[in-house]
Amino acid sequence: MKYNLPKLLLSTICLLAGSISYVTVADSNNGNHTQQPFKLVPKGSVGSHKTKAPSRQSVICMYDEGNLYFEFAIPEGECQLMLSDSSTGEVIVEYFDSAVSEPVYVGYHRTASLTVNTENGNTYAGEW
Repeated sequence: MKYNLPKLLLSTICLLAGSISYVTVADSNNGNHTQQPFKLVPKGSVGSHKTKAPSRQSVICMYDEGNLYFEFAIPEGECQLMLSDSSTGEVIVEYFDSAVSEPVYVGYHRTASLTVNTENGNTYAGEW
């Protein structure tokens, strides 16, 4: 039996590429996914305390495998997170320290809206 090495190699590469894209689609369909980092936008103040430099404040959020990661350019103390899953109606409330970069476990959600209230009296929101 005679093998044509270039054709065999090309066939193997095509099979592998098809398998990889199937795994990616399967993972995104079961809800276990990673979101690109996104900014939370300010929604106004709820208290009399103000951020020291509000124009320099930036709150970045990333959702990865059931965890939320927050990065505050200027920490604002203890925070209350409220996550609302728009597809199931589930609401989750968690607390975290804006000065510490630790994951906040919220479970798996395809879509959600977030509201973060800070100890300094600021509110930030975002969604995916």
